[in-house]
Amino acid sequence: MIRHYPHYLPRHHAKPGSAIRNGDWKLIQYYEDGRQELYNLKRDIGESDDLAKRMAEKAAKMKARLDAVLKEDGAKIPAPNPGYKKNRSERTKR
Repeated sequence: MIRHYPHYLPRHHAKPGSAIRNGDWKLIQYYEDGRQELYNLKRDIGESDDLAKRMAEKAAKMKARLDAVLKEDGAKIPAPNPGYKKNRSERTKR
């Protein structure tokens, strides 16, 4: 199963990302900062223990599969906009 959200959803505070699930495993790819999260849903249904760094090989394999499916489907992948200027409310959030 794959989910792909290549845009922001301001009403839900969602950022661009994709997720792939394979059996008990779920990988989430965030496009804004390139971050990945990996979870074993059988042991961690609440997604509280991110395994991406500890299981880098598993994360890389799932990311490769995610990339292949998105490419095959012709999915649009968000890219950074170097000309983007944050508005005042975004600058004060950090």
